Amino acid sequence: MIGTGSGPNTNTRWLSKVVFLAWPNEASLQDERKTLQSEIEGRGLRIYPEAITHRDPDIRLRKALEESSASVHFVGAGRDEFADRQLQMAVQLGKPTIVASSVQAETRRGPMGSPDPIWLGQGNPTIAIANALDRGLGRGRREERSAGAGLGKTKLFLVFKEDEDYTLGLSLRQRIQNRGPFEVLEPKRDSADARYEELAQARAALLCWGKAGKSWIHKELDALNRATVHHKLYDMPRAVYLKTRSATGGIELVESDRLLRSEVELDSFLGELRTGAQGAVA
Repeated sequence: MIGTGSGPNTNTRWLSKVVFLAWPNEASLQDERKTLQSEIEGRGLRIYPEAITHRDPDIRLRKALEESSASVHFVGAGRDEFADRQLQMAVQLGKPTIVASSVQAETRRGPMGSPDPIWLGQGNPTIAIANALDRGLGRGRREERSAGAGLGKTKLFLVFKEDEDYTLGLSLRQRIQNRGPFEVLEPKRDSADARYEELAQARAALLCWGKAGKSWIHKELDALNRATVHHKLYDMPRAVYLKTRSATGGIELVESDRLLRSEVELDSFLGELRTGAQGAVA
């Protein structure tokens, strides 16, 4: 069994794992970052050695995140453009990402089944963050690894019109999960502004168009486009699964969007996502 603390139980193979600790502007968050660094180094993990600041270009930040096995991002109530830039790039790359926030109702999250944001106002946030890292990297006790099994699932944002395409939606959900590991996310329905709130957690988006009218697909594509811009998810794979005789003319698809006309094409799309996710966390 792999130990989670320092000492003889620490397995040397974890020394190859590098954790990127994002740099926040707030002094209190910088203190928490320093405390966390001591804790996770004591557990046999390494911190990405080069300092990345707001003056560095995106290419250097991307390189640091690509060379790291996971990342931790400290965010607060105030505006911090560099912290946002670091988190957005981590979401795009799809590696295990932990958000630690001084805001208890934090909504920003990492990609691909990353854990809920960790509130820094709780009893011992440093240990909570370190334990989340252990689970995300497959470390810790067997029961801890089981609790974190969802971290390995690829999150797919699925949209369909419930009152008209519920049968097709249920069928698609089952097909996606059978070709997993996938976790299906759906739009929030409490308000128009929040419908695509969880899009930033997903690796890809899939719109299912069956019996619903053309006005519905226009509305959903517009909402998806707005959320893509808002969350800066420009590289996110997107597809429309077409199960209708309606003409597709006039639908404003982004150039990189996929139009899937059969289950074979859908399975191919899912296979590409699964392969890409495995490569991202290797």
